[in-house]
Amino acid sequence: MYPKIKINEYIEFEMFPIFLALGILFMLLFIIFQFKKLQIENKVLFDILSIIALSLGVAFLSGVFFDALFHSLEEGKFVYGGMTYIGGFIGGILVFCLILKLFYKVSNKKLIYYLNIIIPSIVLAHIFGRIGCFFGGCCYGSPTDSIFGVVFPEGSLAALEYGYPQKVFPTQLFEAVSLLIIFVLLLRLKNYRFPLYLILYGLFRFFIEFLRGDSRGSVKLFISPSQFLSLLMIISGLLMSVIMYKRQRLN
Repeated sequence: MYPKIKINEYIEFEMFPIFLALGILFMLLFIIFQFKKLQIENKVLFDILSIIALSLGVAFLSGVFFDALFHSLEEGKFVYGGMTYIGGFIGGILVFCLILKLFYKVSNKKLIYYLNIIIPSIVLAHIFGRIGCFFGGCCYGSPTDSIFGVVFPEGSLAALEYGYPQKVFPTQLFEAVSLLIIFVLLLRLKNYRFPLYLILYGLFRFFIEFLRGDSRGSVKLFISPSQFLSLLMIISGLLMSVIMYKRQRLN
């Protein structure tokens, strides 16, 4: 991966893990800030952070699983080695919701309340993750001669795929900017944060996928796996918004 932080001839660090760690750190700090701002008791905060820690582990495994599934469908044999954000998000959120419902017996209203609190933090972590992808050289775009193109270093994944010095779309940065827009919009809302995130990120990701140039596997359809999952996110967000609106009207 390129570039790396080099301390000396023996020690060097890849950028992606550093940005990933920063993203998780700022996510947790922002969650704590949100809970303190809302004056939620410390015990609830500790329980939520514990559930999030477990959910992050499941999200990692889920991201690896979905990526392996999509590439296995494309290759016709079992392959693995990467991970996909949306697959990880699905697994992590499902575990978060199941634990709250099964072990803490929270109501649907309270569950949505917690989801609305934590979702901006997830977006914040994702922004750092996508910047890390840019420095790591993964999730790159398709070739372009436009002013938006960037050239990745020799030996990087994009250079190995398209040759050096071929310019490609910096789709990682496009997504980081779209996530920043979503983050700002979510902070201005209170009750519909989670469904709005599903809709907006699903839309942004669906169209960004048209510019992607790396291999993401297949779902045996005319769209990419991430576009398929993005459509599921959009539909879920719309359904959730309608249900929340109807319940609000009834109350």
